[in-house]
Amino acid sequence: MISQLPDELLIQILSLLPDADATRSRILSCRWKHLWAFLPNLHIVMPQFKEEANKFNDSVDRILALRADLPIQKFFLQCSYYGSGAYRVNNWLRIVNQCKVEELKFRFYDTIYWDLFRTDTLIKFTIEGSGVLVIPEVETLFPCL
Repeated sequence: MISQLPDELLIQILSLLPDADATRSRILSCRWKHLWAFLPNLHIVMPQFKEEANKFNDSVDRILALRADLPIQKFFLQCSYYGSGAYRVNNWLRIVNQCKVEELKFRFYDTIYWDLFRTDTLIKFTIEGSGVLVIPEVETLFPCL
């Protein structure tokens, strides 16, 4: 019966669950496969094995494409040592920035060149990992941070 509810209501219900449980809901049926991608909070963890990286990268591309410009409240991205490459991660962050992300937590182990901090929606930003984040010199990067 719950699968007969409209997508908007199912997404609202999923948003009340912990991130991991909401993500697991995609195995319930074909209809539920992509619903978690529309949640206001996205938690994405790259697999630790190099063999799984390409499939993972493609799935992140699809998730962000499905969302279009739907706002993101919280976005967590953990890259592994077998990362997606700086270009791909930069593209993901660019898309997330366009979705007016409010909170961003980013764990990475590579060098990232990112000039996307010119946003008026980011209010919380956390960086973890042993990577290098190269930021251009500008006066106002985080007006709301």
